[in-house]
Amino acid sequence: TGAIPAGGLPMTVQIGKDTQTINVAQASTTATFNVPTPSVPETSPLQVSATLSGSTATATISLVPSGGFSLGFNPTAVTGGNKATGTITLVGKAPVGGLTFSLSSADTATATVPATVTVLEGATTANFTIKTLSATADKYVKITATQGGMVAGGSLLVTTAKVASVTFDSSTVQGGSGLNGTVTLDANAPAGGITVQLSSSNGAVTVPASVTIAKGSKTATFTITTSLVGFNTAVQVTATANSSSAMGTLYPEQHRQQHLPGSLCR
Repeated sequence: TGAIPAGGLPMTVQIGKDTQTINVAQASTTATFNVPTPSVPETSPLQVSATLSGSTATATISLVPSGGFSLGFNPTAVTGGNKATGTITLVGKAPVGGLTFSLSSADTATATVPATVTVLEGATTANFTIKTLSATADKYVKITATQGGMVAGGSLLVTTAKVASVTFDSSTVQGGSGLNGTVTLDANAPAGGITVQLSSSNGAVTVPASVTIAKGSKTATFTITTSLVGFNTAVQVTATANSSSAMGTLYPEQHRQQHLPGSLCR
């Protein structure tokens, strides 16, 4: 807390069970010394104390086994706009007071993480939430965890929204009638929206060439027209976007004439 007098002063340093003496130079307010760290089978505390002129200060270092922790994600790939879980896993149990890790994302416009996560005392793992934003293209985002001089990193794949389903107002329709279809994504569409290509397997069912799902939305509705059919049939309507597709089956039915009893049907 004050400058060292002429000639300097000896300071006793206790590192675990080992003791060393160093000289604090004249007029200095700090001194540097090496802290040897033994190999440990599990996370362990190492107490370090320094005594100068009858005054002692103490600090504790957490020793972690070599390759002492890992970082993983679940799932390893997530559609932008959804969440993933990150997990810190220690080789051994966290020491008294727990072990706090700093977290960072290399692309915060695509994925964000909390500033820190703590493995509680006696525990071996800690989870944290990774929030992702809607992506316009598939990309890997590097997530890094740091504790002291230890660093572990991993890459989370954030993907664009994919087509999840194609549905209809009704699965059956009388030929010659119209109805609506709906395309649903597995996550909200990003900026600029997503254009979904549409196709029909049979000319008896006509759909538009495409439909656009607006930014922030998961669904879009389109109009379907059908032709008269001579017999009941099954027609597949397919929606495709971002290397994904989904199919719905529509059943146009033969037109059935209604007539009064005793009348002649042709």
